[in-house]
Amino acid sequence: MHLFPFFLLGYAAARFERVQTCRRGPVVGVAVAAFTTHTVLLATATALPELPGRIVSLTVGLSGIAALLACRTQLAVPVLSRLGYFSFAIYLLHVFATAPTRALLARLGTASDVVIFVASLVTGIALPVLFEFTAGRSRWVSWAVLGQRPYEPVRGRREPDPFRR
Repeated sequence: MHLFPFFLLGYAAARFERVQTCRRGPVVGVAVAAFTTHTVLLATATALPELPGRIVSLTVGLSGIAALLACRTQLAVPVLSRLGYFSFAIYLLHVFATAPTRALLARLGTASDVVIFVASLVTGIALPVLFEFTAGRSRWVSWAVLGQRPYEPVRGRREPDPFRR
């Protein structure tokens, strides 16, 4: 539930891409102001009541995401752009890879947080991508698990391959 506003913001940015005509300066300014306010509150150990504290945290998160979206052309990383095609599957299915990875590494006696993080990151991304390439190609499975139709190229028009430029 805590990730829902960020999911909606990302979905809206992808769905209504043509509508996005904001200037970077004000968006980045709001994000910097929100982050600075939050940092000052943390540094001075100022305790806000619950609702204002949540509002400040939500403002930091949403304005930060909006600033990243506004500056995305300057921050574009081709590998991540291609991986973005699978973001919905990763969002929904990552837990089925990360939790077993963490449990397996704990059973093997791995105590390093870095090793657990990297292994969970790799499996949390790789398994949902593999799912989309294999079982996700089935119309019924894609609908039942992801709630969407599988990728199908339009006849007479070549759709972009997520791993090619």
